[in-house]
Amino acid sequence: MILCFLISFNTLSAQPNSGSNEIFQIVEDMPRFPGCEDMEGSLAEKEACSREKLLAFIYDNIVYPDSARLKGIEGTVVVRFVVDKTGKIINDTLLKDIGGGCGEAALEMVKIMNEMPEKWVPGKQGDQAVNVYYTLPVKFRIQKAIVDPDFVVLDGDSIWVKYDEVADFEGGEEAYQDFMNEQLEYPFIGNIDCALGVIQMKILVRTDGSVKIMDITDFNNLGIHFWYEAIDFIRESQGKWKYATLKGRAVNGTHDVRITFKPTFKCQDIIEKYNNATKMIEEGFILFEAKDIDQCIAKLSAAVNLVPDNPEFLAFRGQIFMEAERFDEACEDLSKVRELLYVPWYDHVLPFLCENKLKKEKEETTEDGKKE
Repeated sequence: MILCFLISFNTLSAQPNSGSNEIFQIVEDMPRFPGCEDMEGSLAEKEACSREKLLAFIYDNIVYPDSARLKGIEGTVVVRFVVDKTGKIINDTLLKDIGGGCGEAALEMVKIMNEMPEKWVPGKQGDQAVNVYYTLPVKFRIQKAIVDPDFVVLDGDSIWVKYDEVADFEGGEEAYQDFMNEQLEYPFIGNIDCALGVIQMKILVRTDGSVKIMDITDFNNLGIHFWYEAIDFIRESQGKWKYATLKGRAVNGTHDVRITFKPTFKCQDIIEKYNNATKMIEEGFILFEAKDIDQCIAKLSAAVNLVPDNPEFLAFRGQIFMEAERFDEACEDLSKVRELLYVPWYDHVLPFLCENKLKKEKEETTEDGKKE
């Protein structure tokens, strides 16, 4: 199975000269994969449709090399190409390879794009079409025992990965927050150290209404007392979840549950700082949706400065740095998340993100050695 995700985002840059062959890193309207321009809807809906079309194209056209499969080679290949002002793909190059022919397979897939009936929608700066770089990481992973492309089987449960309606709490987010406020108990021992933070759980909502915990992440190292309370809270929620649906029938689906723990007495300064930082994060994502990346990063940085070493806030900012192709800063934030949480979420991209940073450190070490 081959998964991919896109590192390519838009913000403002200088107005291009007419007839210029300049290649832009970031523009107001980034290039889009064809097939969605005639649909009704907003630009955001067209962009989402374009991403889905691109993913479908990749699944249909990329080939996992037999040599890589036999050797068990997995990992992320990073390809960069230019979508020129006519929508043609040019200057495709390999930024990161994992061997086994995977890099060549990714480049071959990119070349096929020029054989499509429709060309890419070119990027625009103002009202002018321009040449734009596009960076595409493609993750190669050997998936065993796939029974059906719509679902996977894990620990005896069929878990659907496609659905028309996702699993959700009965009554929506507001009802969930009310239920959490009524049922969630804060461990008294946490008041001693003003323990505050988030535990996130991935749960499986079965078609019979039962709930199974699939994974748990303690973003703030709250500890085992908080884990037990979070688990008890999920148990209390049995029967209050709507199952997912696909093509009119009920299916098992997953849902990410965020549980926020705040001290029940004293610690008001810490709670106020956390609340203010959380508000800044929310404001930052509104700016992100508005494509104002610089102000978004400023908001997220203010939150990180207010509550230092919060892995969740660092992860948010690191992902935005990655979207903006500010890889050194993304490396720093996501490496810190790895250090604080001991989780391998970003292990597949850290070597690529940290490549320049490690190179600079090596050069500085060499220069210091020469001076001595």
